[in-house]
Amino acid sequence: MNSFKLQIITPQGKVFDQPAASAVFPGDKGEFGVLPGHSTLLSLLGPGLIEVTKENGDKESVAINWGYAEIDEHKAIVLVDNAIAVAGKTGSEMQKAIEKAEKLLKDATDSDAILSVTAQKLKNLKK
Repeated sequence: MNSFKLQIITPQGKVFDQPAASAVFPGDKGEFGVLPGHSTLLSLLGPGLIEVTKENGDKESVAINWGYAEIDEHKAIVLVDNAIAVAGKTGSEMQKAIEKAEKLLKDATDSDAILSVTAQKLKNLKK
């Protein structure tokens, strides 16, 4: 098994629905990673980025404000209040997505540490 099904869902619909080789989630107590075959887990998610590595090695990021992740060995279902897909875009689309993600995170938290780490990760996406 080289992948697991990853769905990121908001009240407005699915933001991400693809197989993933790995993912890193912003848990409310810190980041945690998921690989295929992960043991069952239910976790509260805090503001930050879900960083996904797809089967072909491409990386995508989704900024979230808060939510829950239900994970088992075959899938990860993430229910979030609001999300902005950031990676997979080009040029001005990428810049607009990053600006929306930064606003979403600033509205979701007053933690300078979370905002600083996430801002650096978003900056690295531009490269």
